[in-house]
Amino acid sequence: MSVFLVKPGTYRYDIMVKGQRYTGSGFKSEKEALIAQETRRKEVGRHLIKREILMEQQLIMSPASLNDTAFDELLIRRLNYLEQKLTKRHFEDTKLLAKRWRQEWGGKMCSQIGPNDIERFRMARAKEASNSTANKELTNLKALFNYGLRLELISRNPTRDLDHLPYDPIEKHVPTNEELDRLIAVADKNTVDFLWLLRETFARVGEVSRLLWKDIDLTKRTVTLHTYKSAKGKRTPRTIPMTEKLQEVLSSRSSRIKHDEEDYVFQRRWYNYRTKTWEQGPYKKRQRLMEDLCKKAGIHPHFGFHQIRHAGASQMAEAGAPVPAIQQILGHTTVGMTMRYVHVNSRAKVEAVRKFEAARGDSHTFHTQPCEEGGKAKKEGHADAA
Repeated sequence: MSVFLVKPGTYRYDIMVKGQRYTGSGFKSEKEALIAQETRRKEVGRHLIKREILMEQQLIMSPASLNDTAFDELLIRRLNYLEQKLTKRHFEDTKLLAKRWRQEWGGKMCSQIGPNDIERFRMARAKEASNSTANKELTNLKALFNYGLRLELISRNPTRDLDHLPYDPIEKHVPTNEELDRLIAVADKNTVDFLWLLRETFARVGEVSRLLWKDIDLTKRTVTLHTYKSAKGKRTPRTIPMTEKLQEVLSSRSSRIKHDEEDYVFQRRWYNYRTKTWEQGPYKKRQRLMEDLCKKAGIHPHFGFHQIRHAGASQMAEAGAPVPAIQQILGHTTVGMTMRYVHVNSRAKVEAVRKFEAARGDSHTFHTQPCEEGGKAKKEGHADAA
């Protein structure tokens, strides 16, 4: 505690309490300044004690508030977890989302991020991209904060009460048989084989790209496809019977390409300028191929590899194939997922309405017969029920 003479007849005091400085001035004597200084010290002390008591009460009333983590740390822990769960492609997509979130909230504690912050971010994403994109990011953010809750790293999820934005889903074009024929007609020989394999096995593009010759049995006429359900998980196999066309394509390809069982059915060779060596392996990316082929074939709008899979599922359903069989061929874990792949064409819709019309007509047909009394007609069918 210190009292200073500022100028003749004027004093001031200067004290430090728990690192905080407090001063007062304009006192006419040293004694007056000392009394004011002591009074202020006691007032500050009482205030600090009250604040500490209040903070303790708040902690007792809300013990969950003890849980808080830096947003960067939560993000890193979540990514480390997902790296063991997701496929490489899906994990890379998640990393892009994480990069955007870190630019928005990096350096903050999770407790500093509220629903209003999430809502502002989501509306900005909807304006930049679309409502659908904003909804996908919200879903991933919900999963991030729920992960933190499960591990007791945070005490609340700021996305909990936020709903998804309304949007009109865009229906992707499912190619017809005629369009697929036109596409194959303009492709080179290697791509023709690749397209036929997709068309006749209803496979994912990655499954065909990773297909080995040992997975093909031309004698038993089967193709065994493998898919990864998670990044570190085992490959899940499923065996597809060959169509006549598929056997023809694979037999022709096998006879003209030198290979052994461990070789990929669609294998490429390239020069690695970094290692200065020639390498070989399966095709990984063919991003522009379908767009270029559709333009060349005059097909608009263009579609991707995955829509060939949708087309096959739809054609099997229209032909009367049981849904459980379609589910196993596509390699889906649920029937609900399979039904998302079944698209009904206009002809099938017209046929369904005609069958309904015929059934409705039969059920509402009234046959009139003479009544036994009074000469009035009597109606059968629904008239009796009335």
